[in-house]
Amino acid sequence: MSSSIKNRIKTNLIVRSFYTLFRQTISFSLRFTPLQSISDPQFHLAVNDFLHPIKLSCLGKVKPYTLNTYTALSNAYLLARKATKENIKGSYVECGNLSSGVALIMALVDRDRDIWHFDFSGNVPELSRHIADAISNLCLPAQKHHVIEKASKGVLLDCKEEMGEIAILRLNSSFYEPTKSALEALYVQVAAGGFIVFDDYEGYLGCREAVKDFLTERGVENLPVYMKNAGWILQKR
Repeated sequence: MSSSIKNRIKTNLIVRSFYTLFRQTISFSLRFTPLQSISDPQFHLAVNDFLHPIKLSCLGKVKPYTLNTYTALSNAYLLARKATKENIKGSYVECGNLSSGVALIMALVDRDRDIWHFDFSGNVPELSRHIADAISNLCLPAQKHHVIEKASKGVLLDCKEEMGEIAILRLNSSFYEPTKSALEALYVQVAAGGFIVFDDYEGYLGCREAVKDFLTERGVENLPVYMKNAGWILQKR
């Protein structure tokens, strides 16, 4: 907060009263929320999330294990809640880079689902240990988490039977080939009503072209849409 705003609050009795009430309300709801762990300049909190301490607590727990943004984690949290509320069956699957860590926030929402982490980055041993530590430290059921190193289209196809239906398929690759390969291998696994999330759809041409080419080849007319509080998604019908 700038010094000029602070001075105005101090000198204006009405503003000061409202500010004090606001701080007391927020501090009460966040009394048991580890805000220190998410005090990062690149990790901007949304004001309305201060009224949702459970969500903030989940975000704070996952923050040390992800390189992703607050927005991406918040979107994943809300979409996982939506999938649970709508009773969409299946696993949560993330394809891309294990350092993303977004699958972890979905795992905190629903601990009973199987979570599949597929790494396309090639930085395998270090990232695998990173995810294993996160699963342990977050007290998540290890038997529900499947960490797949050196993922490829062939590896995805080999895992399809064990994986079963998918409730949320999250693709966080900015490149054409990994995005299209994941869609070709796993699109059919996504349950009716399930969600496909494209993390880099807006910012990277490779991801966007891969999605458009795949949907054209499949005869799917719908393109991903920006759903408020969920990101760029395609809901399978």
